[in-house]
Amino acid sequence: MSDNWDSYFANVNDVVASLFVDLGIRDSIPDEERPWLLWSWVYFGNPRDDGLSSLEEEPILHQIEDALTKAVKAATEAELVGRITTDGHREFYFYGPQTDRFEEAVASAVALLEKNKLPGTLMIDTSHANSGKDPGKQPEVAADIARQVAAGGRSIFGVMIESFLVAGRQEITEHASMTFGQSVTDGCLAWETTVPLLEGLAEAVRTRRARA
Repeated sequence: MSDNWDSYFANVNDVVASLFVDLGIRDSIPDEERPWLLWSWVYFGNPRDDGLSSLEEEPILHQIEDALTKAVKAATEAELVGRITTDGHREFYFYGPQTDRFEEAVASAVALLEKNKLPGTLMIDTSHANSGKDPGKQPEVAADIARQVAAGGRSIFGVMIESFLVAGRQEITEHASMTFGQSVTDGCLAWETTVPLLEGLAEAVRTRRARA
């Protein structure tokens, strides 16, 4: 969204990380025209010992970034604003005006990856922007993913679900007043809600196999 990008190293969750961010937008955030954070990531095939990307994979990662940026912008009008490389993967962050056309964005990204002769498979986040920042809507996103898989789609290789023992989240306070098994970071689904979600995805895989 601007030409003022910079990179630096940091420690994220006790792991070295390389950050590349658009500093030119810091004075305009939050952006009323792009209130949604869209987040996607790729795992490295051959990371360095410290979890950062290797030189041999950098050309592929640049191709993936270009393909993903074009697909997300075309489907959601979102703009790339930063990326984090850490712990064997690279995360891409976009600010966008809406989260609709989710399925179209996935299909477009896969098509662009295949056009660049890269593996046309994606992992999908059921939370964050894909659920409208409402962790309770993750089953709806998972149901859409399951429908694509059951229909024979092979572009989705995995999902990321925010789940814990107890639904919701809590602030860190005195130990005695905290709820055991509830998140202190992002809001999560309860385990009893997660189980049928996973069963639905598993059934979708069985349906796809039966169709083969």
